[in-house]
Amino acid sequence: AYEWDWGEFETRVGTIYQAGLSKVDFDDPETLVDDEVVEAYLEDAEKAYDARVEAIGIEVIRQIERTVVLSVIDNKWREHLAEMDYLRSGIGLRAMGQRDPLVEYQREGFALFEELVDSVKHDAIRYMYHVDVVQQKQQPQPGAVSTSSAKTAAQQRVRQVKRDGDKIGRNEACPCGSGKKYKRCHGAPGAEPLSA
Repeated sequence: AYEWDWGEFETRVGTIYQAGLSKVDFDDPETLVDDEVVEAYLEDAEKAYDARVEAIGIEVIRQIERTVVLSVIDNKWREHLAEMDYLRSGIGLRAMGQRDPLVEYQREGFALFEELVDSVKHDAIRYMYHVDVVQQKQQPQPGAVSTSSAKTAAQQRVRQVKRDGDKIGRNEACPCGSGKKYKRCHGAPGAEPLSA
């Protein structure tokens, strides 16, 4: 009779999602048919996912799904292309083994593609069950902060003057009338700003 390795099975399921089922939830765990176990775990996984959707919200979960799936596909596709390059570089050796390199390339390339599809599905599902959503606090706008510093007030006046008027070029004469270039006068780092 076939014996289930429940420890290994539960460990592998645990890498995908936090299962609500275990060996004790089945009447006779050692004589189960594969389909029964698959069906029970699929129902449990759907319940767990529905609970995540309810906790996070449908809009956020759909955005996360798109981001996760695109990210996983992007990473896995790059790995797949690297593996196909490696396969192509070594495929000529198959001829030494009396096998047609073209047929071997097609066969092994298709096997790599099937492996790619399976790993994309596996990783996308695993990430969806394990991703954490962190709400970012909205940062206060810089203009909304009020200070009593005279230097800060002067800098804000200068910024306002610059926004209202034309921008002063770094190599133009300074508007203060000193005869120096703006970058050497009031435009220099640490220089006093132009007065309004």
